[in-house]
Amino acid sequence: MQAHGAVPAADALRPRVDPAALTTQLSTGETKRLVLSELLAQRGAILLLDEPYEHLSPAGKARLSEVLQSRSLESLLVVATNQDV
Repeated sequence: MQAHGAVPAADALRPRVDPAALTTQLSTGETKRLVLSELLAQRGAILLLDEPYEHLSPAGKARLSEVLQSRSLESLLVVATNQDV
């Protein structure tokens, strides 16, 4: 159940780009957000991520952290690698 005005996790990360654009025309960060949103939309039990914050803006990194924390509270196991400690 979502709070009033809450944005679904997949929608929160979806890049704000022209839907007709080819993925080859997207920036690396936009492509990463698109792939992450597709993974989150699948609603699996385990999510394995290899450096999910790479190529994301500071705002994108913060939003991804919020979404992953929210999903982990919904019984999603998140396993991620990260070089930045």
